[in-house]
Amino acid sequence: MFSYYLIGFTSLLLVGSFCWFFLNQFSKYLVGKKDVIRHLCKVFDIKLFISVKIFLILCVNPFNLQAYTVSVRVKDAFSGEFVRAPKLYFNGNCYLQSQSQNSIVFNVPDNDSLFYGSVKFDDNKLDVNFECPVKVRAYTLDGRTLFGQNSYVCNSSIGVPELHGATFLVSVQSVIGAGKTFLLNKNQPSKSIIVEPEKIRSESFKIELAAEGYLSVTLNLKRGPENIDVFLNPVEPFAPNFLNHLYTDAGFNAIKSTNTISNINALESVKLIYNVKTDSVYFFHRAFASSHYEFAKKILNYTGNETDFSMTQYVNNPNRYLWPATLNYSKSANLWFFELYPFDNLDCTSIEKLNRIIAKHCFAGNSIAFCNTSSFNSNCKLQNEVSLNSLFSGQDFNAMNCGISYGYVRICESVNPNVFLPNRRDIVVLDAIPDGIPVVAGVITTVPQTPLSHLNVLCHNRSTPNAMIRSEAFIQKIKSLDGHLVKFEVTCDSFRLEPASISDAMLFWDSVNIKINKPLDYDLSFNQLLFPNSLDINSVSSVGGKAANFACLYHLAKQSNVQISTPENPFVIPFYFYAAHFKASGAYNLLQDALKDSLFLLNINYRSVVLEHIRSAIVDFPLDKSLLDSVLSITFTSEFSKYKFRSSTNAEDIKGFNGAGLYDSFGASANDPADIQQAIKCVWASLWNLSAYEERSYFNIDQRSVFMGVLAHRSFDNEVANGVMITKNLYNENHAFTINVQFGEASVVKPPHGIIPDQVLVYTASFANNSGFTIQYLLHSNLLRNRAGNVLSDSLLTELGRIGMAIKNYYFFTVYPGSSDFANFALDIEFKVEVMNGHHEIYIKQVRTYN
Repeated sequence: MFSYYLIGFTSLLLVGSFCWFFLNQFSKYLVGKKDVIRHLCKVFDIKLFISVKIFLILCVNPFNLQAYTVSVRVKDAFSGEFVRAPKLYFNGNCYLQSQSQNSIVFNVPDNDSLFYGSVKFDDNKLDVNFECPVKVRAYTLDGRTLFGQNSYVCNSSIGVPELHGATFLVSVQSVIGAGKTFLLNKNQPSKSIIVEPEKIRSESFKIELAAEGYLSVTLNLKRGPENIDVFLNPVEPFAPNFLNHLYTDAGFNAIKSTNTISNINALESVKLIYNVKTDSVYFFHRAFASSHYEFAKKILNYTGNETDFSMTQYVNNPNRYLWPATLNYSKSANLWFFELYPFDNLDCTSIEKLNRIIAKHCFAGNSIAFCNTSSFNSNCKLQNEVSLNSLFSGQDFNAMNCGISYGYVRICESVNPNVFLPNRRDIVVLDAIPDGIPVVAGVITTVPQTPLSHLNVLCHNRSTPNAMIRSEAFIQKIKSLDGHLVKFEVTCDSFRLEPASISDAMLFWDSVNIKINKPLDYDLSFNQLLFPNSLDINSVSSVGGKAANFACLYHLAKQSNVQISTPENPFVIPFYFYAAHFKASGAYNLLQDALKDSLFLLNINYRSVVLEHIRSAIVDFPLDKSLLDSVLSITFTSEFSKYKFRSSTNAEDIKGFNGAGLYDSFGASANDPADIQQAIKCVWASLWNLSAYEERSYFNIDQRSVFMGVLAHRSFDNEVANGVMITKNLYNENHAFTINVQFGEASVVKPPHGIIPDQVLVYTASFANNSGFTIQYLLHSNLLRNRAGNVLSDSLLTELGRIGMAIKNYYFFTVYPGSSDFANFALDIEFKVEVMNGHHEIYIKQVRTYN
């Protein structure tokens, strides 16, 4: 029985194959006889022609024929509404087939079935007859154009100029992409070309969408059914106040603003609010509403005041129905992320929901992640989250101190003090962070910097433009500018480095020449050791700025209502002892001779050598025995085994002259007279460091009026963290303290190569807790100490905020009364954290004005 079925199936297959072969060959014959088909259509009925045409298509390619349909909805990129009268172009020709229900339905031409026809040559014309639009052109054998069409047509008659040769080339190019070139001889008996169907198919194709008043959009599509939405941007750009959807980047660009004050540069942002009640999202421009409260009042009919808004819409409570946030795009890291305000304690589930909602209403979609900058929700395990450090690590540019300058580019591959001697007209390019830097015209580093390092504090004090730039394109450009005079400009989100003329540079240099033009005050009448309880801010002339500010801090710490710890066993060596040693050692005479020497004044290399001789004279000469005995009488009886001897000059830590990092401090064993003697002399000698001399010279300080004192106190052996706090928000307008803090003894002001600290803002307000402070992280330390988490706990950072506020109040109202603006009054506070009896204790070791 099975054999009968097999024989029957085989017979049927053979008959079917024969029929298909016959029909296929017959259709090919008819394709070449299109005139016959048209004649039959005229004789019989047009329906017959259509039937024959369908028959031909099916026979020529019965198994490969596919009907591809693209349905396109064209919308306004800002409003999302349908665009009126859109047009679809295919290969440069309007190929709109049908439009219904706001959609353009486009049937993609099939290359296998439509590209066939004929080109016929007569004495004076070329007749073109094809089923789909084609472009026909004729060329000489050497490639010169003879004549042809400039557009695609199905039927046309082209006038032929008089041809000098008998043979020429005819190119036929179809609108659907297929094409052929033929050799034609005008003298041959048959002067026609028949283009037969071929199996030519490109798997992808392009269409263009356009409409009046909008920019056109070109799409690359693959063959196959498509249902797509296309958003067109208006020709005339405008900035809407707010949008409910960001369909394309045009919408984002229309309402974005640049974070001009941010630790992450090149950051573009839009504010947003999600209304839980109406399930609506609003993206808005800062120019329209500078705050979420202002937007809610303008658009969402919020009736409460700003305090009510902050207490109810930034903190989880029964009255909350708005979720404020900010959507950011980091160009340098190519990352999309949103963040909440640092005092917003939105729960983890709601954050996940907000992420999905923002993704749904923004073209960036699921690439948008959440960036947690506060201590709230730190335990959330979110599906899509990005770290602060990943944003920072992708940065090729970071503005450290904005400004404009002119100078000569100087690439410095070493920051060794004996090699690194830049001129004040140099714009130095560094591959490492130096401890300090002489006065220069500008600073560029190719490695990351920290904002509160001595390098940047000095640049801030001098108004010197400073930036981290490490893109490969910049490095190549800077090599070509080495030694050239340039204009260097650093803004908050970009930089410019371009060749400059000497005339422009000289005009600029003259305009910024700093003039102090008076000697510093000094008092040499105190010939014994002094203690902070007998000093105040007016003691700068006898003990220096650091010791005088420490005395103010000491007085504050002794007040019963304030809890501030300062280093124990402090004492001060006044200027008197330095002045006596300076003369007795011969260093005084060396300085007097140098200041009369034109070579010393004009040549920095020679100046460096002379200053080294002055320092050596100070260090090599024995210390006065009575002074050493007085110091030993304190250290020998102390409970601490080590002491720190710190510089304190009348050209340091004073208003108008910060002097950060110019001078050196040294430690010594409390019971080692030689060690203590050497430490004191080395501190004195650092008054004549090259960088210190250059800094004073830049500010036109009389070098003869500069004196060095020494502030001494016990050293820290068990510190678990150290850092700097500026009692001002350096990144935005909200009141906060800027804190950089690092593990252990790793310096914040002189950071090791490639090491960054925790960078934190401690806001002086809180809505989510009763501490009075809110913590926002800007960066996390990359120094691994076999521990997880932040350098300091939230409670310690809050305690730092309390201490900073107490110090700021005391200095503003008592030490420097009459300062006009409390919010912008900034102090530079250095601190250490030490473990004492299992308890973390914060010590304030230095306070100075942040100019």
